[in-house]
Amino acid sequence: MVSTTQSVLKIQLPNEANHSGSVVGATIAPLDAHAGRSRTLRSRRSALVLGAIAAIWMLVFFRLGSLRHDRFGTFGFDLAIHDQAIWLLAHARNPLITIRGIDTFGHHFTPIYWLFAPMSWLGGGPHALLLLQLASQVLAGVALFLLTVDLLGERYKPLGVLIATAYFLHPTTDWLVWEFFHPEVMALGPLLMSYRAARRGNWRSFVVWGVIAAASKEDMMLALAMIGLSVILPQAKQRWRGIATFVGWSLAYLVAARIIGTWRAGGPPPYETYYQPFGNSQFSVLFHFIAHPSDVWNVLLNGERLAYYRAILIPAGLVLPLLGWRGFAIGLPVLFGNIATGPGYPYTHDYRFHYSAIVLGAVFVGVVEAFARMQSFAKRHLGAGEPFWWIPPAALLTVCCIVGYNVWSVGPGSRQYRSGAWPLAASESTASLVFGILDVSSYGNTAAKNAAMRVVPPHAATSALYNLDAHLAHRDAIYEWPNPWVPVNWGLNAKSYQADPTQVQYIVLERDAAFGVAGGRSDAQAEELALFDALLRFEFSIVFDRDGVVVAHRVH
Repeated sequence: MVSTTQSVLKIQLPNEANHSGSVVGATIAPLDAHAGRSRTLRSRRSALVLGAIAAIWMLVFFRLGSLRHDRFGTFGFDLAIHDQAIWLLAHARNPLITIRGIDTFGHHFTPIYWLFAPMSWLGGGPHALLLLQLASQVLAGVALFLLTVDLLGERYKPLGVLIATAYFLHPTTDWLVWEFFHPEVMALGPLLMSYRAARRGNWRSFVVWGVIAAASKEDMMLALAMIGLSVILPQAKQRWRGIATFVGWSLAYLVAARIIGTWRAGGPPPYETYYQPFGNSQFSVLFHFIAHPSDVWNVLLNGERLAYYRAILIPAGLVLPLLGWRGFAIGLPVLFGNIATGPGYPYTHDYRFHYSAIVLGAVFVGVVEAFARMQSFAKRHLGAGEPFWWIPPAALLTVCCIVGYNVWSVGPGSRQYRSGAWPLAASESTASLVFGILDVSSYGNTAAKNAAMRVVPPHAATSALYNLDAHLAHRDAIYEWPNPWVPVNWGLNAKSYQADPTQVQYIVLERDAAFGVAGGRSDAQAEELALFDALLRFEFSIVFDRDGVVVAHRVH
């Protein structure tokens, strides 16, 4: 007789079907109710553990990122660029980013900035942008967890937690917070949710998440196109959908990057110069390498690129992303663009910067796909009931994650945490920062810089040093010194769209950072000091001077 605490029928799960769609191994067997409740408890426990890890990571890195900004460690390039662009669009102003000397949509295709208007109307600035980015980074971790469960099954939720945790601790994930806000980082969560929707065949969600990601930056369109090629096309009865996805998003990229970007910028996009001398885009560089194969070894496999590959792949299990080629493939166009840049622009193949955001997402989607492939292999060769196949690759991922975090990350406990990347004094602990008991102003001349910011009226046209202008970006005209008198990193070339210097009402500088010290000045610093002295003699007067921070106001 069957006990009342037992269930008689075991229902076969859909993922236990064979490739022909028929159910295999259906059985009728007693299932203890306590076992069912235990599985439910373990399922909820996994979600709670992931939530706790994500919350702790988000809190710690929000505090660290905020501290860097509050202690004037963020820069005009690129925080003030994006912050001013959002403010201009939110207030229906001329969308010319005066920090960069280029139209907002000539800089990058970022229509999602219009959705940030309410935040800007309420006074939100860099801290709000950082919070949005962190939320999207957490969403990417959740997407990896859900994708793991989708592909492997409910019993592998702990593995999903492990993969998401490895993503949170990946050096690039953490350095992206140090770099502060960038639109492609903010789009990482929607991109991975779009990937998950494609794997599930949920096409409405795929489109919605994909549009959100694409509206953040044109590079996301290349990743979405690759989803059509590597994920949708191989699915049964989805060949035309896959082709349409690939072609559609590829054309959208060309329109956004080449047509809209060139039109709004008034010339070729500024990032075309990154690829010199090999070409002016990923496509022309590809043709260059085909025509000059010797450059493939000399450029794509030199020591600098190999160091980049190590920092990206080792913390994610080294070979795991490559085994999961279906997921890793979505980052290939951007990865190629990153490693194919010329010697004049090395930042794209530096794992610490936003250029690697899409690559990071592709790496971890590849990790999930690798586990799915290994599970399929185990079922074919070890039997469907083999429970231990995942332990060796999970151990590999764990070890690589720990080593990678220690060597390359910038988070608490890593080698680079106290290297000066974060403005933390030796006597200041991470706990005091996280719990909000750290005095932000008691660091160098931070108090003087804060006082200088209060001297400048809210909407006055201002030229400020690179480490100060990110605090003054909510205005129509903010320039990075010595702009607009001397064009530096402004517009498409040295003469394009140069602004009228007579409109500038305030200059805000930190003397040592701007001009160096006597006897150790570069030629450029000496020229800028001469310019500032001339402006003080004929046009400006100092109204604030404390601890090396100076504010000058136009008097003529």
